[in-house]
Amino acid sequence: MSSEVLTSVRDGVAWLTLKRPAKRNAMTSQMWDTLRSAAVDFGGRDDVRVLAIQGSGGCFTAGADLESIMESDGSLSRGYHDKAFAALAAIREFPFPTLALVDGPCIGAGCSIALSCDVRFASTSAVFAVPGVSLGIVYEEWSVARLVDLMGSGRTSRFLLAAQRLPAPEAEVWGLIERCTDDLTSEGEAYLRTVCSGDRNAIAGTRRIIRRLARSIDRQPPAGA
Repeated sequence: MSSEVLTSVRDGVAWLTLKRPAKRNAMTSQMWDTLRSAAVDFGGRDDVRVLAIQGSGGCFTAGADLESIMESDGSLSRGYHDKAFAALAAIREFPFPTLALVDGPCIGAGCSIALSCDVRFASTSAVFAVPGVSLGIVYEEWSVARLVDLMGSGRTSRFLLAAQRLPAPEAEVWGLIERCTDDLTSEGEAYLRTVCSGDRNAIAGTRRIIRRLARSIDRQPPAGA
């Protein structure tokens, strides 16, 4: 387990908090491992009805830790890539609803984490960006498909091909997030309480139907991606 990902369960809510302030919560291989194992463990607990993911220190995550993602020859680290995909899959396959609470920068891999959740709330200071094209990195296919589902192909093209920075108020208009708020903590916790007040089996069953009907959910990364 990584000390840079905090885990807890309170009142039916399983919490995953990214905490690496010196690097703006940039994701390391160990952090991805912790996300995956915690999501799997939480999904098997009887006292959990919803999963919430957040960053600390006014930042969701600045994305991948470039020291972890690149090999000495400048190529993309295969091991890092695999660990990230495994963690994102564990979030998508979580048996109950998932919520991303985004404050501050949500960059690259952070967008993939948020997109893997069912619902995204963001503070008015949140900013979304995927700088892959400027770094010579092709954004992974599942997240691109999810963006197209949420925003349409035109807006996804504007967002990705220009490595555009998208402030939360505009992200809400575009459909990338469901809620932009001045009080992320209060509104997020109110939503989580409401979800937890429902019947546990009905919550899980309804969530399964929604995920099945979302076009991007069944799209898997191509072999060797």
